Amino acid sequence: MNQPLFIPPEESILTHLENMFIFHPFNREELLYLLPFFKLDHFHDNAVLIAEGDVSDNKVYFLLSGKVSVFVNDRFILSLDHPEDIIGEMSLVSDAPRSATVKADPTARCLVLDAATAWRGAGQNSIRMRYYLSRMFNNIMSMKLRVTSDRAKMYETELQSRKRAEDQLRLAHQETIIRLMRVAEYRDNETGFHVQRMSHFCERLAQLARLPIENQKLIRVSSAMHDIGKIGIPDNILLKPGKLDPEEFEVMRQHTIIGYNIMKGSGVPLLDMAAQIAHDHHEKYDGTGYPAGLKAEAIPMESRITAVCDVFDALTSKRPYKPAMSTEEALGFLKTQSGTHFDPDLVDLFIQNVDQFLVIQERFNRGQNQEELP
Repeated sequence: MNQPLFIPPEESILTHLENMFIFHPFNREELLYLLPFFKLDHFHDNAVLIAEGDVSDNKVYFLLSGKVSVFVNDRFILSLDHPEDIIGEMSLVSDAPRSATVKADPTARCLVLDAATAWRGAGQNSIRMRYYLSRMFNNIMSMKLRVTSDRAKMYETELQSRKRAEDQLRLAHQETIIRLMRVAEYRDNETGFHVQRMSHFCERLAQLARLPIENQKLIRVSSAMHDIGKIGIPDNILLKPGKLDPEEFEVMRQHTIIGYNIMKGSGVPLLDMAAQIAHDHHEKYDGTGYPAGLKAEAIPMESRITAVCDVFDALTSKRPYKPAMSTEEALGFLKTQSGTHFDPDLVDLFIQNVDQFLVIQERFNRGQNQEELP
């Protein structure tokens, strides 16, 4: 029976050097000159290859297999598991303290160059050794720059793919909102026009109130769902042309709970905000609203914005049970309810910029852009 062929360690190391991309520019004679300063080493059980702050270690590690993890101040930074990943290359040109700790994770097999020994062993050939080590360092830096560039391009491609997926998901969420809005429109023909105007009012007021950009975008779509719970209110109450009696009004109040229950718990920011607005848009600044009697800043800002915009548009719109108020009358109502029904700061912003809201109102009253919600 044939015995396995024994390969001397130095022959195995030479094979590794010849196969490594980093050493391709070196000819065989140059590799043979460097060969005595390399060794193969195995690291087990999370052994430390490099210790942060160490000034006595000048080794460079060329990963052949396994994985290592890098730590700074005991905080994990990254893992390296690609063959020919190189650790500690600054030892080729500097004796500065190590800037990180590197551990096997849990095992690693490396080709190790002892740079300090190489310097000492060069003797009269120190200029030649300096040249080789400098070439090695430059090759490593060039390779790392190229790898970093390739990884950056790959990461950019992944980000673009992720953005496309997120855009598609966002459009799907918005399409869900539109479909639900249309369900509500079948119950109340005025709802479609009202939500278009009111949701654009909300976006503009959110901008004036300097909400985060993302919330400004979300509120335009989310606020459109504020009355979705009315799909659960009987027609004889929802479409009643006159004033509701106390029992009917109690039923109508349930639309806030119904809307919240329809949209809660999705984990989707758009629908989460819509659920919150549906639940809280009838809360009052002085705590006398419903369904929870929230007061002042306990009412989420998006719901306070929706309350102002919803009431203004409702007052200036004709409904089965009332004629439309003039702009002046509606603004007068907002003033009288500032600090009781409405957030006074939001009322001030609305009134100071009312011309901007009237432009939005006129655009939708003319029947333009009825499908532009997304």
